[in-house]
Amino acid sequence: WYAVDVTWNDPFVPEIGPVSGYESHYWMLLGSNTSVHRSEDDTDHLFIESHPVNNNPGSLSFPNGPELSEERYPIIRPVVEFPETEQKVVYTGKPSQVNAPKVELEDGTLIQNPKISYSYKTSENEKYIDGTPVDVGTYIIRANVATSKEGGYRGTVSSNTLKLVIEKAFRTVAAPTVKEVTDVSVMLNPPVLSAGSDDGVIEYAYNTVNQSPSVGWQEEPLITGLSRNTAYYFFARITNGKNYQDAVSNSGTEGKTDKTKLPKPELKAITYSYTGETVTAEFNGFDKNTMNITGHSATERGNYQAEITLKSEDFTWEDRTSTPLIF
Repeated sequence: WYAVDVTWNDPFVPEIGPVSGYESHYWMLLGSNTSVHRSEDDTDHLFIESHPVNNNPGSLSFPNGPELSEERYPIIRPVVEFPETEQKVVYTGKPSQVNAPKVELEDGTLIQNPKISYSYKTSENEKYIDGTPVDVGTYIIRANVATSKEGGYRGTVSSNTLKLVIEKAFRTVAAPTVKEVTDVSVMLNPPVLSAGSDDGVIEYAYNTVNQSPSVGWQEEPLITGLSRNTAYYFFARITNGKNYQDAVSNSGTEGKTDKTKLPKPELKAITYSYTGETVTAEFNGFDKNTMNITGHSATERGNYQAEITLKSEDFTWEDRTSTPLIF
């Protein structure tokens, strides 16, 4: 058994229960053969070493006890203080670097290379968490200086706290590339971001000029409702990030919708009976809204040639040709 009674004959509160073994009532240190169990008849748990009553209160040595010394058990407690009470840093994805506090002895001697750790919380009512924070936000930082036997001082915490503000980091987003096109839609590939691709919401938009629009943004990469055979510029942006700033592509990617593909009409019949009236040839798949036709009506007997053409360059035949059809 080793026991150090720092106040000499310090009373121990009864009925609390064991602290480090069996001591539970009476006095903590009374001398040799003192019972430290609940029963006066218990001879198995006694202080064997004498603890003389002639030791002076407050002395640093006991004739029959362990050696005590200022070198082995330092009693100096340094002053730890943050010179500045607020610091701003930018999010890096790693624990934030904190400006170290000043650590000095009571006489003003600056302690070189003290072992410092930190703890933090987000509000006064919370408990401190070991380390420094990572995510964007405002935090209360406390410094903890470890005990140093070599330096001769006890461990302590800072007398003040540091307000640490972690700000959002800058990032860029490139314009999305075109994956697929139709005559009325464009499918875009996800954009490439410099950082934080999973932090925020990616949105897409388009414009007829190479300037990022202020409206019309959507989360889906499929852009619909476009005009056929028309050039557009496509943009991407990312918003609502926790640790990164919003970003939008400075320049758009140019893409063009397809021409509308039309099936080629087919002549219903080659031969028509003479009636003396005008006879008009009929075609399957002819659309007067997108096609023109000439030479398909006649009155007299004979052989005739009809020609079907596309009304606009916005249209093409299904085989991607646009030459007139001769029947």
